[in-house]
Amino acid sequence: MYEVLAAYPESASFRAASPVELGLVVLRGLIRTHDTTLSQGRGIAFVPFPNLIADVVHDRDNTDEGRKVASEAVWWLLSHDLIAEVSQSGANVRDPLFPTRLGRQIAASSSTGDAAAYALRAIELIPIAIRSKVMVNLVAGELDMAVTAAFKAVEVRMRERAALPTSDFGSRLARKFFERVKSTRLQREDRRGQLADEEHLFVGLFGMYRDRAVHEAPHIDSMDYALEVILSASHLLRIVESAELESITQL
Repeated sequence: MYEVLAAYPESASFRAASPVELGLVVLRGLIRTHDTTLSQGRGIAFVPFPNLIADVVHDRDNTDEGRKVASEAVWWLLSHDLIAEVSQSGANVRDPLFPTRLGRQIAASSSTGDAAAYALRAIELIPIAIRSKVMVNLVAGELDMAVTAAFKAVEVRMRERAALPTSDFGSRLARKFFERVKSTRLQREDRRGQLADEEHLFVGLFGMYRDRAVHEAPHIDSMDYALEVILSASHLLRIVESAELESITQL
């Protein structure tokens, strides 16, 4: 793969590359292969896992150690949804791989300096329920929109778990959610104080950040700031998922 050879001309540098660093290079190479094949009128190329590993290690480091390094990078791409498998039911070989839409977005952002590094941090830190909602905005640098999307993802899960109407949002939704939690018969008495603290946390964070894109308050002006706030939304989601709620039928 040309991209790997160009980035790591020596075997030592290739073996020293982290799965993230090498994975990004492999991703760009896989995208080039797909786009080149498509432009030549030969359809879309789907590369089987063993073929991709062989292409990455090439002849200059086709050793057990080299194949392990390449495999770690490819598995990192798979585990972070940057590449995916095309299902081939009944095939005797491993399903072929292709770059996902998210993978293309991340690869495109890597040419703009720090954008790729921050996007990769987001992939590592943000749970998938929120990541899928914010990644496009993050890569595009639309930080206020990304933060708003993160809190809206939390709201969706709150409504699902407590069977609350879509007319409620933000702080009002938070208060109604905790009314449901506190009223359930499953709730222990010794949890009341903690629930009150959690409710205050939700109300405060929703009030500060839920509609950041439309507030007249100063905009979120750095990726570090945006990631910190999105991680706070991730913590809210964790609280929502662990809340003790009886099964409620949505009206």
